[in-house]
Amino acid sequence: MSNDILEVARVAVEASIAPDLRDSYRRLIVLAAKENRPYAGSGGTVDRIEDCVVGAINRCFELRDSQTRPEAVVPAAMVLILAALGDAAKARAATVTKDELDRAAMLLADLILARFGVTAPMLHTAATRVDAIGRDPRKVEWLKQWAQEPRPGAVH
Repeated sequence: MSNDILEVARVAVEASIAPDLRDSYRRLIVLAAKENRPYAGSGGTVDRIEDCVVGAINRCFELRDSQTRPEAVVPAAMVLILAALGDAAKARAATVTKDELDRAAMLLADLILARFGVTAPMLHTAATRVDAIGRDPRKVEWLKQWAQEPRPGAVH
């Protein structure tokens, strides 16, 4: 990745990976690197950003096996998307700016949600419920107390 914005994004993604997911994340990245297949250009669209996103997320789902935790798919897909965007930029097939990165992240979220059957009405219902909880002082206080309780494996 020669583009500075892509490198900064990659470092940020990798820094956000929980320690217990790092092995699964690395497994996906190493398997993808071994295949050495381009991620972009196979989507058949003129939208190279979408091709990069679709190619990377499909690659992660193809490579994921029983030893790979599902939570590692999102950061691995994002890093593969960044690599694909870098390849597309080098080939002058796409220009990569913050706007394209934001769009790629939104496309990734949409694809992941669709893959797991999460619909817009489901998200609306969840957002409405969270908003209602945030407006109820008793529920907010209960959540604060619950968050402070020690649980095995929780980071405090």
